[in-house]
Amino acid sequence: MKNIVWIFCLMVLAFYVAMPVSAQEAQDSKEGICFDSIPFAEACAKAKAENKLVFIDCYIKTCGPCRMMARKVFPQKACGDYFNPRFVSLKQDMDEGEGPELRKRYGVMIYPTFLFIAPDGSTVLKYEGGADKDAENFVPKIDSALKAMDMYKEYAGGRNDRTFLGDLMSRFQKFDIRKAREIADKSLADASAEVFADSVIWNLLPKTLNRTDGTAFRRMFDIRNEIGSLLGQDIVLEALVKAYSNEFMYRNMEWYDYKGRVRDLETLSAENAPGAEDLRCKVLSFGEDMQKVKAQTGAK
Repeated sequence: MKNIVWIFCLMVLAFYVAMPVSAQEAQDSKEGICFDSIPFAEACAKAKAENKLVFIDCYIKTCGPCRMMARKVFPQKACGDYFNPRFVSLKQDMDEGEGPELRKRYGVMIYPTFLFIAPDGSTVLKYEGGADKDAENFVPKIDSALKAMDMYKEYAGGRNDRTFLGDLMSRFQKFDIRKAREIADKSLADASAEVFADSVIWNLLPKTLNRTDGTAFRRMFDIRNEIGSLLGQDIVLEALVKAYSNEFMYRNMEWYDYKGRVRDLETLSAENAPGAEDLRCKVLSFGEDMQKVKAQTGAK
């Protein structure tokens, strides 16, 4: 009898694990997101008439986080309160129906991806891999990302005050680190020590300003003594070495210029930056091993 009960439980569990997202829509509560079952073109027309955007939940059946969002997050009242007044919402399996065409058109490669499309079909926001277990976290993430896209228009129009830039990059680093770094490299290429020492900008160092060959980081490195006079030399030197250390952990032979890193660490070591000499030796050793591998494989 126990075996029969156990087998039955396993069958029920397997059913829910394998259940496609489309079948889970029936579980959506009336308080959650109201998804329309209409073609994409019709959704764009409806969005235009209602002065909204089109939201597309891009999923595939084998995506666990996609199923979790459908079952646990989208039906929550917080999602319904935020999404329903603002968006015409669609669920789209990227392997079926209009999915392959939309996947190609909007470059969807990660699941889930949340697309926010203007009525004319242009992309307002593509949020990749933004699944969350609770609407109370998911909704603010989406709202902040959409706000970042609006702010980016202001930035492109010439706005570059320090607080604004810090807020903009802080928002982007949560969902598009490449864009955050692009903004940093363009806006901080000639920034003063006072700008880098501002907590709004300085606090971006661990994630956004951490590519040591990036324009913003090179500027910061060059004026490190001036920044140190404002924040404290030990604080600045320690932060710079940490940036090199973190980068070394995730190094890739395709882009990692070990010789340049070794030169910088020699400079920091001469200035008695904590950990600089030890890290320099590690980077140098890695570089020598990398050269041996390249020599053996005939790579340039």
